[in-house]
Amino acid sequence: MQKTKDLKNEYQRHVNFAIREKDSGILVGSCGFDDSDLKSPTEVGIGYWIGKKHWSKGIGTAIVNSLVHIGMEIYGYAKLYACVFEWNLGSQKVLLKNGFTKEKLIENYIEKYGKFINALKFSQSKKD
Repeated sequence: MQKTKDLKNEYQRHVNFAIREKDSGILVGSCGFDDSDLKSPTEVGIGYWIGKKHWSKGIGTAIVNSLVHIGMEIYGYAKLYACVFEWNLGSQKVLLKNGFTKEKLIENYIEKYGKFINALKFSQSKKD
């Protein structure tokens, strides 16, 4: 975990982690902290993706749990947030299972393939 803290302090930019199958080492996804917020002393965004054939196996829930631990306990952030596409119910469930609450709808969050996609912002604050 000290290496994880050192990464943030040294680079002050995107900190990403590969998600690999335990037995085979096959890459199944990626996760990390939003580079635009790493210098903020109080909050940071998290992000993650998991390959479709690995959905519904509890990987997302475990990964977000780890990001919460790293972000709050190791990096010392008071608040974490994540933005997910409005249609991505699986990702919404992952965040809710990990104690995040829905903050707001962000209309036209991103343009993809010529269409604008709405997102939902979720957040979690450190408990005293």
